[in-house]
Amino acid sequence: MQSQDPWWINSVIYQVYWRSFQDSNGDGCGDLRGVISRLDHIAELGADLIWLNPFFESPGVDHGYDISAYDQILDLAGTWDDLKDLVAACQERQLKIILDLVLNHTSDQHPWFLAALSGDPDYVDFYIWREGDGDHPPTNWRSWCEPSCWTYREEVGSFYLHSFTPSQPDLNWANPRVRQELYKILQFWIDQGIDGFRLDVINLIGKPEVFSSVPNPSQRDYLVNQGPLLEYLQELYEEVFHDTDILVIGETPQLTSDKVDPLTQREGGALNLVIHFELMDHLPQWSLATYRSIQESWAPQEGHLPRCTQYLNNHDQPRAVSRFNASSHRVMAAQLFATLTHLTPGVPLVYQGEEIGMTNCLFTSPDELRDPFSLSSYRERLNQGEEAHQAFAAVLPMCRDHARTPMQWTDDLNAGFSTVTPWIKVNPNYSHINVKADRQRPDSIFKFYQSLIALRQTYPSLAKSSYLDHHYDSDKIYVFSRRHSEGVWLVVSN
Repeated sequence: MQSQDPWWINSVIYQVYWRSFQDSNGDGCGDLRGVISRLDHIAELGADLIWLNPFFESPGVDHGYDISAYDQILDLAGTWDDLKDLVAACQERQLKIILDLVLNHTSDQHPWFLAALSGDPDYVDFYIWREGDGDHPPTNWRSWCEPSCWTYREEVGSFYLHSFTPSQPDLNWANPRVRQELYKILQFWIDQGIDGFRLDVINLIGKPEVFSSVPNPSQRDYLVNQGPLLEYLQELYEEVFHDTDILVIGETPQLTSDKVDPLTQREGGALNLVIHFELMDHLPQWSLATYRSIQESWAPQEGHLPRCTQYLNNHDQPRAVSRFNASSHRVMAAQLFATLTHLTPGVPLVYQGEEIGMTNCLFTSPDELRDPFSLSSYRERLNQGEEAHQAFAAVLPMCRDHARTPMQWTDDLNAGFSTVTPWIKVNPNYSHINVKADRQRPDSIFKFYQSLIALRQTYPSLAKSSYLDHHYDSDKIYVFSRRHSEGVWLVVSN
């Protein structure tokens, strides 16, 4: 254990998907000023930090994860004055701010990519280009949202790599100039008083030495944990985060617990914590055995800091109470999932709405969807000959839009989110599932979260306690303990 624990060790992070949190100006979309108006909700819950999804200038193809200017604020989100007021309002409430930054790719409208298309030799190498075989892409690789991760541009005469939509070209981290430009961006935001970063898909920045086709492109393992990833993260730490107390959380798809330590600051990497995907990837439906196994593998060794965050909800996942078929016991299930998230080893992430047990939305038509991943999958299924209703039914369960419907504050028009029709459908159940109604319930989910967070704050040793699964012989009962010199916590969940 370090001689002095980092400030974030006992924190609870509240994720704000600002587009769906609160509309302050009547345009149907949330904004930074709306976040300010609802900060008391987060503070009363007891959270210590807020994670803001990207609010940078962007065409919005992937709702902000396609950044066209890292140092500019999207008009839809607000102004620099709004951001300054948000920082000040957070400081008044002793809340810290984490920014969501995308360093693996930019928008195809970013000046760097536009310069590359114009043939500027200084910027062509900012991205990854390969020649194909005539009209055929260089490899059979799939992106996370398209049948191919290659798109041809006549201006350059080559295909460029995009791990996500064609509007999100991957940056070439092998180019030292790219890395230095990204380090400047991080330092710019540190200078603005930001307390931490959530680095989007950060383990995609390394690329394989050879780009060649694979037997099973659907696995997408060729896009993650490749090449000089560790060297890049070590350099990132030395260039930006060394001698700072900035909290750095890396989103790391397809990362297993045995590979995490070299990515973290304990072994020279840039990250304090990771957001891993093992629970999300291996729990399409609830399985206690799988959940226990994953928790056991990620638990830190005794005397070490946690390596990961804990979550069952975020902006990319369906709502947990619906995903795990627990809607008929919504309140108890939400409280159970909260117990697991806050008492297993790691830093808890609370995604807006989970603290009142929000559920998946009843979408009835593809026209109601906004998620480019789901819409791309829907089109691909249609092209493969599926009937429209079958294709829609297939993409709906894991659609990211379930998590992105407006925050349900009251039973007023549009759930109190906006005075006009929102950018995405409001869940029809807002009439009885909303913050106002929940906080008045004797079995309030919000108050249950409050008590869990207060427990962690009252007993900070809980965050550093060892973890022991008691391997209770049941597929319904989960028993584990957290041990520390100050005492033992026994947790029993049904």
